[in-house]
Amino acid sequence: MLIPVCLLAIGLLSFQWFMQARAAHQGTRESRRRAWRRRLHQATENVIDDEQEDDEQNLRSKKSV
Repeated sequence: MLIPVCLLAIGLLSFQWFMQARAAHQGTRESRRRAWRRRLHQATENVIDDEQEDDEQNLRSKKSV
């Protein structure tokens, strides 16, 4: 009777450990994905800002001519 109870306890503990490890891995994967999206968003914002600055400079040069 003692052996099946010990095996059940070991099984439950290992399952709990597995679920915790999986949740931790999922969290790191999500944070990596958020960081990648943030970098992509910042890069596109920088491109848009550069294009707007170029447009403004072109307008200024046309007005001065």
